[in-house]
Amino acid sequence: MIHLSSRDIATFNQAALDLQATDSAAEFSAQILSSMSQMLDGELLATDWLDMHRPFSLYCDYHPGKGITEEQNALIHTLMPDTPIRDKLGECVQNAHSVSDFVPRAKWSQGSFYWAMRDFEAEDYLFLNVPLTPVLSVGLVDIRRRFGRHSPEERVKLKLLGPHIQQVYHRLAAQGQVSASSTIVRRLEQVFVTPSGHVTKWTDEARVLLEHYGILVAGDNLSPVVNEWFLAQRQSLENPTEVTLGTTPLCLKRGGMDLSIYLTRRAGLRSYQLILQEKESSLDTSGLLPEYGITKRESEVLYWLAQGKPNAKIATILGMSTGTVGRHLENAFPKLGVENRYAAGLMVNQALADRVLASVPR
Repeated sequence: MIHLSSRDIATFNQAALDLQATDSAAEFSAQILSSMSQMLDGELLATDWLDMHRPFSLYCDYHPGKGITEEQNALIHTLMPDTPIRDKLGECVQNAHSVSDFVPRAKWSQGSFYWAMRDFEAEDYLFLNVPLTPVLSVGLVDIRRRFGRHSPEERVKLKLLGPHIQQVYHRLAAQGQVSASSTIVRRLEQVFVTPSGHVTKWTDEARVLLEHYGILVAGDNLSPVVNEWFLAQRQSLENPTEVTLGTTPLCLKRGGMDLSIYLTRRAGLRSYQLILQEKESSLDTSGLLPEYGITKRESEVLYWLAQGKPNAKIATILGMSTGTVGRHLENAFPKLGVENRYAAGLMVNQALADRVLASVPR
């Protein structure tokens, strides 16, 4: 039985109170990190949001916020399925576990994930998996520069924070505030290439993802568009121990989705890795049809209605019930002076078109 000191108890109580004071989904992840930072001494803290049906993270926040670049984050999460924690998520629900609980340092240091972490001076991490819904959970991560340096007290404090996170999430969900985020990763693939751009390893899924964005793949060679970008970015990797330092991702758009391609390289290896990361396009529906008194939540529902989505699909995208979607539409239609979905969709699409025109410099 681990007993916390009176100081630890006081610190935890304050962290829990601050977390319970969260009043919007937008600040939820940041508030979890703030509460963790009050209790733990990790050099880097993270909230890792997981869909249990996918082998990679949906999105990840860090404290300090600039601790890991977007490119490093993408690389780390392509390697996540190979970590001992990912195979033992069930054990990490009841108690916080570290990598050092499952593997010795000698074995851990031979893996690719270890070397990806070493790029920002980290060797070990403590992880607690907090289930929120049957498919969604959030991982609390305390990352350390030294292997095996997590104390029993820190494990207990992290475990005690879990129920408070669940309570806040369910409260926000009941208030209709939990919605999809444009930071959510939909697909994550990787491609290995030689310095000349010849592909040595990739999956059928990576090929399909590239072709979806109009990049036709012939044999095992990069398309001209990607190869030109790759050769230019390869020159900027002057220090191979850094992950994509100085490089610029190749960004493509199709419909409501964005594809970012990052370039990485392991020190001492004569091969490169392309990380293909697909996310929903950033969506700003704020101020949509303000002259009609449309609320922010109603504008989100109307936006997806205008994209031809049925109520059930809108509910899934925005994290609400189908009945709630219907009620938002029932409230919005009279404000707009329309009687059906078609008329509402026309008004929304016209408003979006007017916004685009207004942004064009005169």
